[in-house]
Amino acid sequence: MLKVRNEVSNATKKDLDYGWRLRGRVVTVLQDRSFDLSASKPSGSFLAPYCRDVSTLSSCLQCGACTATCGLSGEASLLPRREITYVQLGLDERLADCATIWNCYDCGDCSDRCPSGVRPGRVMAGLRHLAIERFACPAWMAKVCTGPLTFFLVPLFGASLLSLVIAATGSFMPQGTAVRYSAMLPHLPLCLLFFGVLAAAFTSLASSVRVAWRAFRRSGHRTRNAKVLLFALHKACLEVLGHTKFSSCEGRRLASWAHRGVLWGVLALLLVSAVAALTLATGGAYPLSFDHPLKVLANLGSIALVLGSTAQIFKRLGDERSDTHSTFFDWSFLFAVWLCATTGVALELLRFADLGAIAYPMYFAHLVIVLSILASLPFTKLAHGAYRLTAITASHYDAKLAEAPASSVSAPRRRSTSAPPSTVSTKETFLDLDQKDLSTFSDATLAAAYYKLRDESVPRGDRRHYPNIQKLYGSALEREKDRREIRALVSQPDKPEIHAWYERAASETLTWWIENHMVARHSLRSCMFCGMCTSVCPAAQYYEEYNPRFIVDVALSRDEERIEELLASDILWLCGQCGSCKARCTRDNSIMALVSSLRCLAEIKGFHLRSARGRQQYAARHLWGGNFWNRACSLYFRNPNPTQHPDFGPRHAQFYESLDSHYETLGASPDMDGVFGGRKVPPATLKELRRCVHVGGTAFLWNTLEDHAADHAASLGLSIDEYLAKVATEG
Repeated sequence: MLKVRNEVSNATKKDLDYGWRLRGRVVTVLQDRSFDLSASKPSGSFLAPYCRDVSTLSSCLQCGACTATCGLSGEASLLPRREITYVQLGLDERLADCATIWNCYDCGDCSDRCPSGVRPGRVMAGLRHLAIERFACPAWMAKVCTGPLTFFLVPLFGASLLSLVIAATGSFMPQGTAVRYSAMLPHLPLCLLFFGVLAAAFTSLASSVRVAWRAFRRSGHRTRNAKVLLFALHKACLEVLGHTKFSSCEGRRLASWAHRGVLWGVLALLLVSAVAALTLATGGAYPLSFDHPLKVLANLGSIALVLGSTAQIFKRLGDERSDTHSTFFDWSFLFAVWLCATTGVALELLRFADLGAIAYPMYFAHLVIVLSILASLPFTKLAHGAYRLTAITASHYDAKLAEAPASSVSAPRRRSTSAPPSTVSTKETFLDLDQKDLSTFSDATLAAAYYKLRDESVPRGDRRHYPNIQKLYGSALEREKDRREIRALVSQPDKPEIHAWYERAASETLTWWIENHMVARHSLRSCMFCGMCTSVCPAAQYYEEYNPRFIVDVALSRDEERIEELLASDILWLCGQCGSCKARCTRDNSIMALVSSLRCLAEIKGFHLRSARGRQQYAARHLWGGNFWNRACSLYFRNPNPTQHPDFGPRHAQFYESLDSHYETLGASPDMDGVFGGRKVPPATLKELRRCVHVGGTAFLWNTLEDHAADHAASLGLSIDEYLAKVATEG
């Protein structure tokens, strides 16, 4: 076992005791060897101008509670956990092109339930602001319209332009008894002015949306199909206009109706304005009567806009009181639409009251506000609707194009349609063989036998039961089948980039890994060896030999022998990855991420074979990895054995004995079909998950573990089955 080295360098010559003790021992204050291994900007710093809550990201444990809470994270989505990870890694370019950030409505469910106090909803809002600036055309206009120091330039320009038009065609204070707004600004110049501004805004927005469409479909299907595009657009319009997915958010239900009020109000007023302009152009009567359908629609739109924007303003004020901060980008838009709606309603009332002294100045202010909103439309939160529609359309479009009989079923599922030879088709033949005997069968035979056994079912009530699922789990048949499938993936000529990088790492120095592996680089930013990580670490309180601070010291030492000694020890595997160290680190380091990176290095180099816990990673690969590969989950619910966990008490044993009845009561079971069945995920989802395992490098690591285990078993004179039993029980 490694021992914590309580000596400083020879240059220091003596220990410094500041009175801090760990388990009764004096902890030496090490010399400051802090440096930044990451060449990128600090975690989330690029998002600081767009989000006032970005500082909370330092507490993120990557536990996934936000994704589990979010009603919008679909079957294959990691929203918002993946996006939060990208922010922490400083991948701003990738985030700006990410279509999934437009799925979030910032309902607050994820922020309310985050155990670390992170506010993913506000971070996602900041990412949308960032994306709007990145897609904006021209880009400088986005800075002007949303900057707290320059936003006034837009209404100032609008007021100047409007003043010139009024001076040339109308009057600032018309004379007369009845209030007639056309006397101040005639209809024709009014329409020309506003249609000119609107045309420029929509041209800019169209250019921006075109860029966004290409970014959102960067990894999508490239086939062009107008029919499918219309289908996707229709589906996306229904989703955006109805805010149907917003309804899945559990908290703050009023927020969804506030969003609808603003959206529907803006669309209604735009529609009324367009129809009114056409009416004027064709010589129709104007102003409209109070009971005219267009006037009714305009009034309803104004009411919806007033109520929606007011509700959102109060929501933002409540968030401010709860220490969740909105940005100037949010406030400026809300007040602009609120002022637009309230002044519009006031103008109608003032016209009926015939108060010209107040009505005309307010009409001028109202026109300036409307001009400002229209001119800045592509650069403010009004652009959300266009980008959200584009992102959702791209998602439906790619999904529809990808639908094909050949691709709707994963490769293993297709193999199951061909039955194995009759001489090896019985359950007893395959489930009773060890991995060595199974190695004599072909890939197709093993796969066909496995999936045939998996899919055998018997009726149970109104559903079907799959009795072989539990028998196949962790069996030699499943392990050999998985080994073949992983080996076939890794052996493909077109290797993912990470595979080539791992192969290079196997021949490089250990220090090279620490300085170049992305996780290691971003986990150590500027450690000052304060010892906070060790003081809050549960594993350090339980295991005398475990010390997170010491792991950091070794990683930063650039001493190959010390690093190898650490990689070959049990210490590296004592970390429970709970994240306590990351949450409390004053310098935003993540020792749990560093440990994860070093574990990966130990497996690639084969150093894990020198420790009992390291060797157990081969068993863990088939325990958790097998479940993940075949069932898309980390654990299988029938695996727990109460006799192996006496500390759980008799209630656990009683519960386990009645497991079937509990499953039937809940309508769920790991080996039943139906809505709550956990037998298997859809084939397309499992196929995509396996592709992620391959591209992300996990398949390479699993294959490396298999090779190391096979070599070690041969050196010990054990079969691979005997080796698995040995490493799973030793220590």
